Amino acid sequence: ISASQGWAALSCALCDISSINKTFLSNHTLQTIRMRSVELPHCLVSFLKLNKIHRGKAQVAAVNKILMHHADFNMDSFFECGLKMLPFVIDWFERAKDFPRDFEANLEQREVSAMFQFVQEFPLLCVAQEA
Repeated sequence: ISASQGWAALSCALCDISSINKTFLSNHTLQTIRMRSVELPHCLVSFLKLNKIHRGKAQVAAVNKILMHHADFNMDSFFECGLKMLPFVIDWFERAKDFPRDFEANLEQREVSAMFQFVQEFPLLCVAQEA
């Protein structure tokens, strides 16, 4: 295994951006890697820094990694449950608003986009009925 492959594997373990779920399940606790005479790749340093800033709060690190690396949230996997998942999605965004971060997350825009996807999928369930 080459050094670049090793760094890529470690980077993926700290923040697998192949899906939101894999990002959430990545390691959010490792904070430091020390090696003599070796400069760590920038992305690895940023993931370790994020873990260190939110030490003891892995959920905050996970949410921030998701917000940093996933611009659009595809809600398709929630649709098989109908609108039952919508309160959980709304709650996730509300909790994420309270988490500290040093980047622009555009949470309101993402929340509206997620809700719009639900309305598109279930238009008849989202229309107000006349009396």
